Amino acid sequence: MKENSDLPLIIEEFIDVANEMCYYADMLWHKGYVQANGSNITVRVAENLLLATPTRITKMKIKPEDLVIVDMNGQHIFGKMKATTELSSHLAIYKINPDTGAVIHSQPPFTSSYACSENFPMTLLSPEEVLWIDKMAFAPFTIPGSSEMTYQIETRSKGRYVLVMQNHGLMTWGDTLRDAFWRTDVMENHCKIHTFIQSRGDTPREFSYRQMMMLQELRQKYFE
Repeated sequence: MKENSDLPLIIEEFIDVANEMCYYADMLWHKGYVQANGSNITVRVAENLLLATPTRITKMKIKPEDLVIVDMNGQHIFGKMKATTELSSHLAIYKINPDTGAVIHSQPPFTSSYACSENFPMTLLSPEEVLWIDKMAFAPFTIPGSSEMTYQIETRSKGRYVLVMQNHGLMTWGDTLRDAFWRTDVMENHCKIHTFIQSRGDTPREFSYRQMMMLQELRQKYFE
């Protein structure tokens, strides 16, 4: 590993992951999927350690030295700032889906607009949506960072990869940070397409049963 005297040794140990987190945090910002200091990212770097974005900081141009290390109980291990105040939401997903490698919480506008309304578009309209979204989970509004929110996430997220939180935003996760980001991106596009179809007064064209079964088989092979 190339030495960098500007980085603490404990962050330098995970520098590749730290750089990847900063890249995707910047992507979230520039794609308009976050607002102000909102959104947070965690990545598992060891069996009992997470690298996390800190609280109260914009995700634009975040640096590796800004990141925080916590354990799976939420205990602060390292970092000059505190971890995101919504860390408990991330921990709930890692707990109920132990193979998870990364979690993203964001507020993409089209997805959030549906999360703030009574009806959410459930029909998957593209192969990418079947591949990356599959079954969605939904949670009623609870105060961010509360024990009630943790409970809602734990009871609704098992075996899923996408969680829509009423009047709050979106959580996505996966084996890798890239997978979690792609799910965010595909979910936002899913909601955008539905918005455009509805704005024309048109009707979504659904996959046939046979087509959906073939896509599910493709999905299963992809994630083997």
